[in-house]
Amino acid sequence: DGEHLASGDYSRSVRIWRVHDGSLLHSIPAHGEGVTSLAYSPDGFSLASGSFDASLKIWSLRGE
Repeated sequence: DGEHLASGDYSRSVRIWRVHDGSLLHSIPAHGEGVTSLAYSPDGFSLASGSFDASLKIWSLRGE
């Protein structure tokens, strides 16, 4: 949506940031191992995360 950015890394968390000021909005302890991939749904209300722990999770972003 141009307002939020998602990041993930070896810390095993998914983080949601506000783009215009760089502030961290949420840090989600998401996986047992490092996050390897992220993708927003076309409507921007869901986020998928994949990990080295061989899991895929879908996160609801409604209310952001």
